[in-house]
Amino acid sequence: MGCRRKTISGNVCDHGIRLQTQQYGITVPDARTLLLHWRAIPALDCIFLADDSDISRLPGWVKAPGQVTDGHLMQVAKAHGITLATLDKRIPGAFQIPNQ
Repeated sequence: MGCRRKTISGNVCDHGIRLQTQQYGITVPDARTLLLHWRAIPALDCIFLADDSDISRLPGWVKAPGQVTDGHLMQVAKAHGITLATLDKRIPGAFQIPNQ
Protein backbone atom coordinates (compact mmCIF):
# COMPACT_ATOMS: atom_id res chain seq x y z
CA MET A 1 0.00 0.00 0.00
CA GLY A 2 1.43 3.37 -1.03
CA CYS A 3 1.54 6.58 0.92
CA ARG A 4 -1.05 9.14 -0.17
CA ARG A 5 0.44 12.61 -0.40
CA LYS A 6 -1.44 15.86 -0.68
CA THR A 7 0.82 18.72 -1.67
CA ILE A 8 0.47 22.38 -2.43
CA SER A 9 3.68 24.06 -3.43
CA GLY A 10 4.69 27.29 -3.62
CA ASN A 11 2.11 30.29 -11.61
CA VAL A 12 1.20 27.07 -13.12
CA CYS A 13 -1.38 25.20 -11.08
CA ASP A 14 -2.34 21.53 -11.33
CA HIS A 15 -3.31 18.84 -8.85
CA GLY A 16 -2.66 21.11 -5.88
CA ILE A 17 0.87 21.87 -7.02
CA ARG A 18 1.71 25.48 -7.75
CA LEU A 19 4.94 26.50 -9.39
CA GLN A 20 5.94 30.14 -9.39
CA THR A 21 7.52 30.34 -12.78
CA GLN A 22 8.85 33.90 -12.77
CA GLN A 23 10.15 34.08 -9.22
CA TYR A 24 12.23 30.93 -9.56
CA GLY A 25 13.36 31.36 -13.17
CA ILE A 26 11.44 28.47 -14.71
CA THR A 27 9.56 28.84 -17.97
CA VAL A 28 5.89 27.94 -18.26
CA PRO A 29 6.65 25.10 -20.74
CA ASP A 30 9.28 23.72 -18.33
CA ALA A 31 6.81 23.97 -15.42
CA ARG A 32 4.18 22.14 -17.47
CA THR A 33 6.68 19.38 -18.30
CA LEU A 34 7.62 19.09 -14.63
CA LEU A 35 3.98 18.87 -13.52
CA LEU A 36 3.22 16.21 -16.15
CA HIS A 37 6.24 14.26 -14.93
CA TRP A 38 5.11 14.47 -11.29
CA ARG A 39 1.58 13.40 -12.21
CA ALA A 40 2.99 10.29 -13.89
CA ILE A 41 4.77 9.09 -10.71
CA PRO A 42 2.39 6.55 -9.09
CA ALA A 43 4.02 6.89 -5.65
CA LEU A 44 2.99 10.57 -5.46
CA ASP A 45 -0.70 9.70 -5.90
CA CYS A 46 -1.66 13.30 -6.69
CA ILE A 47 -5.25 14.33 -6.02
CA PHE A 48 -7.32 17.47 -6.50
CA LEU A 49 -8.12 19.57 -3.43
CA ALA A 50 -11.39 21.42 -3.14
CA ASP A 51 -10.95 25.17 -2.82
CA ASP A 52 -13.92 26.76 -1.12
CA SER A 53 -11.99 29.43 0.78
CA ASP A 54 -12.74 33.07 0.26
CA ILE A 55 -10.90 36.24 1.21
CA SER A 56 -12.54 36.34 4.64
CA ARG A 57 -10.46 33.32 5.70
CA LEU A 58 -7.01 34.70 4.90
CA PRO A 59 -4.45 34.34 7.69
CA GLY A 60 -3.85 37.41 9.85
CA TRP A 61 -0.30 37.83 8.56
CA VAL A 62 -1.61 38.75 5.08
CA LYS A 63 -1.13 42.53 4.98
CA ALA A 64 -0.19 43.28 1.35
CA PRO A 65 -1.46 42.31 -2.11
CA GLY A 66 1.66 40.22 -2.74
CA GLN A 67 0.74 37.96 0.20
CA VAL A 68 -2.84 37.16 -0.85
CA THR A 69 -2.03 34.09 -2.96
CA ASP A 70 0.36 32.74 -0.32
CA GLY A 71 -2.25 33.25 2.38
CA HIS A 72 -4.93 31.67 0.24
CA LEU A 73 -2.79 28.58 -0.44
CA MET A 74 -1.99 28.34 3.27
CA GLN A 75 -5.71 28.44 4.08
CA VAL A 76 -6.54 25.76 1.48
CA ALA A 77 -3.82 23.54 2.94
CA LYS A 78 -5.06 24.15 6.49
CA ALA A 79 -8.66 23.38 5.50
CA HIS A 80 -7.50 19.97 4.23
CA GLY A 81 -5.26 19.23 7.20
CA ILE A 82 -2.06 19.33 5.17
CA THR A 83 1.09 21.45 5.14
CA LEU A 84 1.93 23.99 2.47
CA ALA A 85 5.35 23.20 1.01
CA THR A 86 7.20 26.07 -0.61
CA LEU A 87 10.57 27.52 -1.52
CA ASP A 88 9.34 30.88 -0.20
CA LYS A 89 10.85 31.65 3.22
CA ARG A 90 8.25 34.34 3.97
CA ILE A 91 5.17 32.16 4.54
CA PRO A 92 4.57 31.57 8.25
CA GLY A 93 3.74 27.95 9.09
CA ALA A 94 4.71 26.55 5.68
CA PHE A 95 7.24 23.77 5.20
CA GLN A 96 10.39 25.28 3.72
CA ILE A 97 11.62 23.07 0.87
CA PRO A 98 15.42 22.95 1.18
CA ASN A 99 17.16 24.88 -1.56
CA GLN A 100 19.86 22.80 -3.20
